[in-house]
Amino acid sequence: MPYKSEAQRRKFHAMANRGEISAATVDEYDQASKGMSLPERVPQRPKTTTKKKTTGAQEPTKRKRRSLGVARVGSARTTGDRRR
Repeated sequence: MPYKSEAQRRKFHAMANRGEISAATVDEYDQASKGMSLPERVPQRPKTTTKKKTTGAQEPTKRKRRSLGVARVGSARTTGDRRR
């Protein structure tokens, strides 16, 4: 399998010097890439956006009113005025 770019070739040789990959692997790539004109870097692919999956028509969720256990200011409970 040949190298895709000069940057990848340099990376493989540096990794071989550090002992992260074997020299045989580097030699295999060197043989496959022999005589090829490699670009300095490979252009990046454009990032694709993913669509959100929907499960049909969704209704908005209703918010529940929280009961704090404390009467509101100005309500009939706090003013002592109970009208029915």
